[in-house]
Amino acid sequence: MVVRLSDHQKGVLVMGAINRHDAAVATVHPAWEILDEASQVLVRAESLVRLIGCASDVEQHHAFGADIACDLLGDLKEMLAAAQGQIRPRSPRAKRKRAPAS
Repeated sequence: MVVRLSDHQKGVLVMGAINRHDAAVATVHPAWEILDEASQVLVRAESLVRLIGCASDVEQHHAFGADIACDLLGDLKEMLAAAQGQIRPRSPRAKRKRAPAS
């Protein structure tokens, strides 16, 4: 059995798909903003911890604690990047065509 759709029915199907996509983007967009803000805060925190660890007058146990905190912030940075990679839509990169050799 072959079902033929009218142009109007095809348009309704396409618009429904677009509306679902728009709704998904609207739901995920706030998450992008939160992840971007979290990433900026993380970079600032990591910079401060590195600065504390590198101070010339810092005690050895504080320097060790700063190193450990920096490692933990690095782990958090990797997890944040993974979350950003899962939430952000992937757009295929356009491949450049090479000019024919003359």
